[in-house]
Amino acid sequence: MALFPIPHSILSFFCILLFNILSAYPTMYFVLVNLWLVFAFISGRVESLPLLGSQPPSFDLTKMDTLFSFGDSYTTEYLNLRTMKYPSSDSVSSTNGANWVHYFTETSQLKDWNLASNSAPIQNDLVNQSSSVVDIDQQITKLFVQYFVKNETQSRSPEKTLYDIWVGINDLGQLFANKTTTPLDTLVKRYKELIYSLNGNGAKYIAVINVPPIDRSPKWASEDTVSKMKSMVESYNQKVYEMTKELAEDKSLRVFYVDAWTIFNEMLDNPSKYGFKNVTGYCPNWKKPEENDCLPIDNYFWLNNLHPTTNVHAEFAKQMKTYLK
Repeated sequence: MALFPIPHSILSFFCILLFNILSAYPTMYFVLVNLWLVFAFISGRVESLPLLGSQPPSFDLTKMDTLFSFGDSYTTEYLNLRTMKYPSSDSVSSTNGANWVHYFTETSQLKDWNLASNSAPIQNDLVNQSSSVVDIDQQITKLFVQYFVKNETQSRSPEKTLYDIWVGINDLGQLFANKTTTPLDTLVKRYKELIYSLNGNGAKYIAVINVPPIDRSPKWASEDTVSKMKSMVESYNQKVYEMTKELAEDKSLRVFYVDAWTIFNEMLDNPSKYGFKNVTGYCPNWKKPEENDCLPIDNYFWLNNLHPTTNVHAEFAKQMKTYLK
């Protein structure tokens, strides 16, 4: 059946009238459009659309009381999952003292549950890493679920819990050594899936830390390797950044991109500002520097060929907070 034609003059009149009403009462716009979206959803015209004005959960670090950490040797504190306790301070990290998680939680007064493990990539079989390594996949989908999601004694409030993931160093190391040909896109795709796994188990606030400039570490700084590794790190970080932008479209979580690349480069480029005298080498036996004609360990950026000293961790923890806004 043909619809009765509406004269152009009448249509114009109503359009002008509607424009004037919405100009006088701008909130009416959101009300009308949201009502239309609800009607469209109910009538089956759209499958799923967020209402206009919906926002991701607000975040205030001072209101957090718990931190869950996932990662590799840069992050691990060797939590004993049977006792839920950490070892003595002498062996609590891969550096010469406390690592960044300790400094971060100490100054923020957060309870720390650290599931990170040495040598962890995103997923072992994607980069041909040893199956004995507890990768990020297992940390999130197995350990976290077993000891915290299913264990009601370890209660946590989603509104007061922050999660962090620092991964990529070992993935790039495996790629560099040609132990895998897995594309970076495949790695980051799995990374994103694991973040959604956390979100499905109640995570609302997740800090994603990119890869620091390991091309400037003693392990990769030689002329034969530095250029290739730098390119790999930059490519990986760009893809992780794009991933966080995609995740930002999901209003059920808040993802923070923490730029370790920039934080580390700032210290390496301005060593005296941070108390470092050596940012290119390391002392073979830092506990007995006099035997190797070394400076005291506090003067070094690198503890060994890949891991930074505790002073670097302390500064990183301090700078990380500026990204959680």
